Amino acid sequence: MKRSRVPLSAASFCLLLVALACKAKPGEDGRGTPDLMAEVATAPEYQSPADGRLTARQIEMYLDVRRREREIREVEPDDLANAATADLRAALELGYNPKEYSWVEERVLEAQMLQTTQALRHQIDRGREAILSRLEEQRRTAADDAQRSEIEKQIAALREGAAAAREPAREFNSSLIARYADDFEKLRREERNGQQP
Repeated sequence: MKRSRVPLSAASFCLLLVALACKAKPGEDGRGTPDLMAEVATAPEYQSPADGRLTARQIEMYLDVRRREREIREVEPDDLANAATADLRAALELGYNPKEYSWVEERVLEAQMLQTTQALRHQIDRGREAILSRLEEQRRTAADDAQRSEIEKQIAALREGAAAAREPAREFNSSLIARYADDFEKLRREERNGQQP
């Protein structure tokens, strides 16, 4: 099974560029941005699973890092370098591989986006089923074999499109994250409360 090397996410990379442009002021942990980036660069490569699925341990890691990241950002809320590197600092402080964390963060964001679109997908599925029912009825009452054949092609295309729309790894990750809904909601509340003056 081929495993890919996972670089830092594009968002993390952009934030790191911003952080490097800022003063190399040490963070709460005493590390300046260059020191932090050197440590991240030397972290072991993370070999992502071929199936792209998260584990319960990784969800817990994500939640731990996000909580610590929020605490780090609260120390100096106006420090752009601190804000840009807080997730990496948190991952390292907690003993997690920052490269694995970046991969997990991307999968969590994908799964959360999928959760927000699932209601729309259910509406689309219901509409597709209604169309399929009408096509099935038209096929039964078709006047000739040519008309029946054309309707069967339309039915096959609709069913093929429905099957292609499924993304098993993202759906798995979405259902795994759903099991942690209370933890994610608590984290969102804590973040909202921390941002209030």
